[in-house]
Amino acid sequence: MSSDSTDVELFSPQSPFFGSDPQHAFVTGLQPGSDFDLASSLIALREFAFSTLLLSVLYCALTITFCMAASSLRKNGLRSMSNKLYMCAISAMFGLTTMYVVVVVAQFWVVFDVRADNTTLRGVGSWLESVVFAVNVVIGDAIILWRALVIWRWSRPLVYISGILLLETAALWLYAVIKPQANASFVSIPASMVTSLWATGAISMKAWQRRRMLHKKVAIVSRGSVLENVLAMLTESGVVFTLLWVLYFVSNFVTSSQAFYPTMTVVMTIAAPLYPIIIIILVARQRTPLCDELTSIEPLTMLEAESLDHFPEDLDGTGRKEALALY
Repeated sequence: MSSDSTDVELFSPQSPFFGSDPQHAFVTGLQPGSDFDLASSLIALREFAFSTLLLSVLYCALTITFCMAASSLRKNGLRSMSNKLYMCAISAMFGLTTMYVVVVVAQFWVVFDVRADNTTLRGVGSWLESVVFAVNVVIGDAIILWRALVIWRWSRPLVYISGILLLETAALWLYAVIKPQANASFVSIPASMVTSLWATGAISMKAWQRRRMLHKKVAIVSRGSVLENVLAMLTESGVVFTLLWVLYFVSNFVTSSQAFYPTMTVVMTIAAPLYPIIIIILVARQRTPLCDELTSIEPLTMLEAESLDHFPEDLDGTGRKEALALY
């Protein structure tokens, strides 16, 4: 085998659901004198069943998250244009993912029916897998970049860079859908990884600036507010989401484990819409502390150090507590 063909095999990992035909492998393996080994066929079926089970479990988590986001948006009212856009975005991502899960479950059912012809279903499923993943990633990247821009008050340099990243990502994923045999995903995956890293860096920088400001100007901070801020910042930073992109990209090159890439494909299929929906939940519930316009955590429990000197303090500290109560 030439080096070129080896490269194609190395850089063309198969889909966990539609890249191979476990039904054909299993049925052929049962035939006497077949080139297929029955044990290998059973392993293929077991891997297919595991991927389907993992997808179903993660889809349940996505369903719960979507219901929470939709409920939060409805409570806030859908009259505003922003809430309407949020609802349309999460509905599109959830609807497309649901269609994909239904096709996967149907494919899993057909696998055990030796009389059924699953050629058409596999073709539709492979195409739907590419479309669903590409659309969810582009919508998710738009939400992630929008969040970073709002936190930075739509700074022009960030707007230009984010716009270029989003257009580039959308174009690459569109090409990956149109030309799946061209291995375009090896360019589109790093593009989304860079987009997530860019948004994460922007949000982390704003969080660092805010912490510096608090250390300089704030004397007293509620412990509950600090903990809530830390948790929200960890959620919004997108570090976990960026690491998932890195693992997904690395899994394309790992040949020692055949289960690594299929598992990461299933995880990213759900993570692509899940993380943006979580961001929308944080915004809808006004739990994001990194931007004054989008938070209900007002500095009611904070007091500037110099203002404390204007209030007498009793020996037991009640004077300082009364001062805090006035704010």
